[in-house]
Amino acid sequence: VLPDFVEEVQVKSSGYTAEYGGATGGVVNVVTKSGTNAIRGSALFNWQSDKLEGDNTPILRKGVLDNTIAEYHTYPEDEYNRFEPGFAIGGPVLRDRMWFFGAYQPALTKTTRDANPTTSGNPRATTINGVEQKENIQYITANTTAQIGNNVRARIAYNNSWRKTTGLLPSQAGTDLVGTNY
Repeated sequence: VLPDFVEEVQVKSSGYTAEYGGATGGVVNVVTKSGTNAIRGSALFNWQSDKLEGDNTPILRKGVLDNTIAEYHTYPEDEYNRFEPGFAIGGPVLRDRMWFFGAYQPALTKTTRDANPTTSGNPRATTINGVEQKENIQYITANTTAQIGNNVRARIAYNNSWRKTTGLLPSQAGTDLVGTNY
């Protein structure tokens, strides 16, 4: 569940009631947002990119031409963009009796990688440029809450998230075979 869909997080480490049964150590309860008597909504947009980050950290690896030595090499950053548009809306179905809430936020990422003798620091590396990987994640939540009686409240909730990744990225070391299907 995304933080934008959450109303409250309860952490109980001791002294919790019998409703939590045989829990040992602690209980974390996440309550998603719910509708109210007023129609309310929100919209958001998050963007993440390689252009907003610093340089990669050098890694220590075996020597490319002599594996009896160690060497530091800094691989270039992959080019990527991640877009996360989203919205949420909630309100009454029956005033003071039944409310609804729904939210949707996809996360769409496209990553491009080049691997060649220059980027890999390996003169024998295979040259593979412009390979793309696309990742599509969908976050959905919806619920209906009803006040059935003075002491009885019912809630039906639906939460779902799924992910689809298309394409693989080549090794940064340029060690993939020519003709590899990404």
